[in-house]
Amino acid sequence: MVSCAACADASAQDASTQGKPAEELPMAITSSDWQANTLVVDDVIIMSPTPAWSGTLQGVMMDRDDDIDLRWNDGGTDRISTVESDFNAGFRVRLSHQTPFRISRPGQITEFSLLRISGEGETEFRPGEYYSNHGELLTTRLGYGWTNLLLRGRSETTLGARYTHIADAFDLVTRDDLAVGKNHVVTVDASATGYWDWRALVLSAGLSGGIGGSLIDQSGVRMDGSFATFSQRRGEFATAYEAHADVLWKITDQTFLQLGARGFMVQGVAQARDTWGAAGDSATARWLGMTLGVWRDF
Repeated sequence: MVSCAACADASAQDASTQGKPAEELPMAITSSDWQANTLVVDDVIIMSPTPAWSGTLQGVMMDRDDDIDLRWNDGGTDRISTVESDFNAGFRVRLSHQTPFRISRPGQITEFSLLRISGEGETEFRPGEYYSNHGELLTTRLGYGWTNLLLRGRSETTLGARYTHIADAFDLVTRDDLAVGKNHVVTVDASATGYWDWRALVLSAGLSGGIGGSLIDQSGVRMDGSFATFSQRRGEFATAYEAHADVLWKITDQTFLQLGARGFMVQGVAQARDTWGAAGDSATARWLGMTLGVWRDF
C-alpha cells in the first residue's frame, strides 16, 4: 500500500515530465563508436565501446626446457656436457572479433591465435665431437566466449580447442637423428583474460588450461653399444597451460605497443631428451620468455 503523500509526489513528478521527449539509450554500438566516450548515466556505466576487430603481431623469444646432461671420461676425469637449444625465437599472431557488451548483458568474442618458435644449439661433447639440438613449437587455438565489464576495464572468457606440435632432435656431427621426439597434441580448454585501463596504458593478464590427448612418435639410436635403431608410436593423456601478462602503450587511438611475458607448458609429451638411447616415458615440455609487438583495433 502506498501513502497518499507518496501518490501526490509521484503525480507531481509525472506532471513535471509531461511535454518533454523521453531520452532513449542506445541499445548497441559498432566499431565506428570506438572513438565515443563510455556511456554513463547517473554515474553508472551502461555500456563500453568495443572495437569490432582486433589484431596482434608479436615477436617472441623464449627459453625451452630441453637440456640433457651427457657424462663422459676425460683421461680418468668424469665430465658432464649439457646439450640444449639456445633461445627459441619466432612470432605470435592473434585475431579476434567481438560484439559490444552492456552492464546487463555480455558481448560475444571469437578469437584465433598462433604461436610458432624454433631454436637450436651445439655443444662439444669430447674434443672435436659435437652434439646439436634443434627444436620447434607450433600451437594454435580457436575460441568462442563472452566479454564483460570490469572495474576500469573488461574481461574475456572463452571455451576453445588447441592443436600443438612439438618436435626436437639430438644430432651428432657425423650422424643425424640420434634421438627424435615428435608430438601432436589436441586439447579442449577454457581461458580467462582481463584488461585494465591506466592512463595511457592498458594492463592485461590471462590464463588458459585444457585437457586432451597426445600422439607421441619417438625414434633414435640405442646407446647400449649395439647402435641399433628404434621407433615407437603411442597415445597418451595430455594437458596444456598458457599464461601471459602484458603492458600496452597507446600510440594512437587504435594502435598500441605491446610488451609482455608468456609461458607455455604441455604435459604428456616426449622430447629428444626423453628418447636418448630408448623410447622413454612421457614428461613435461616448458617454455618461458618475452614478447614484443603491436596491437591494432579496426
